Amino acid sequence: MSESGSKPGQISQSQVQELTNGLFEADLAQDAPENPFVWPPTAQDTQDTPASGTSTILERRPLTPNALIESIEVELLGRTGLAFDVWAKRIGWKPNTLEDYCWRCSSSIGPHESTGDGCSECQSKKLPWERSIRLGKYAGTLKQEIQTLKFHAWKPTGKGLGHYLGEAIAEQMDRLAIEPEQVCLIPVPMHRIRRARRGVDHTAIIANSAAQTIGCRTERLLNVRYRREQVGLSMTARAQNAKQAYFVSGSQKKRIIKLLSREPRLVVVIDDVRTTGATLVSACKALKTAFKTNDKLIESPKAPPEIWVASVCVAGESGRKTIQAQEADK
Repeated sequence: MSESGSKPGQISQSQVQELTNGLFEADLAQDAPENPFVWPPTAQDTQDTPASGTSTILERRPLTPNALIESIEVELLGRTGLAFDVWAKRIGWKPNTLEDYCWRCSSSIGPHESTGDGCSECQSKKLPWERSIRLGKYAGTLKQEIQTLKFHAWKPTGKGLGHYLGEAIAEQMDRLAIEPEQVCLIPVPMHRIRRARRGVDHTAIIANSAAQTIGCRTERLLNVRYRREQVGLSMTARAQNAKQAYFVSGSQKKRIIKLLSREPRLVVVIDDVRTTGATLVSACKALKTAFKTNDKLIESPKAPPEIWVASVCVAGESGRKTIQAQEADK
């Protein structure tokens, strides 16, 4: 008789239990998925499987709260809520290059259509700024992102748009050897009533993110009177609606004096969407007037800074050309 007390040829109780456990574990291993769910995930778990020749958002990055959130958003929610700069990398979106639009007015152009005096759209116009920058047309991805920011108050999208706009501004600064400490970004202001309705000051978010990318500062040097929305208005009505909409308050005049004392080379007025340009014209004229008036209050007045404008996108180009063609026929 064996040590377990069973007869020769018989299976002991302990052997039965061992065999049962082995079969159960084998069955579990067969039914288990290749990639079992593990919590909390590791950095390797959160990486996407890259396609041939591509890299992923979290590739070679340690697991961070932001990385984990990005992974969950992509895998479980798809595009919903993903910051624009992250989404842009995933879909291969690229901003316009300097060859895509006029350096003076941001109108779309073809090869060699823009000269040192601008393009055919702006050569004969006197503009209250020296340079204009944009990321693209108000269509497709950019249109979707702007609407998500403005009407759904999704701030990560605004920060991503601002990051790209900041890179575009910095590229132009490098060409002219302008240092970040010589630059100030000024967002087109939003009236407090409209801000309360929408729940977000979208232009300020874009400007702050762009400033962070550049390494410069932002200043709220403009105020705005309450007026009708520009959406749906004709070119003439837009110009009239925006005329004298922007002004410099008493407290903002003190900020301007302080700004001018620092000898800035450049201020950039930031807007989200430019249609006819009426908003930017009004804002830049208010700034120029303030610079000229308050420069006299400085002990050692210097040349006023250049004014640039930068918009995420430009809308209504086809509509503008149609109106201009009709006016030319009259």
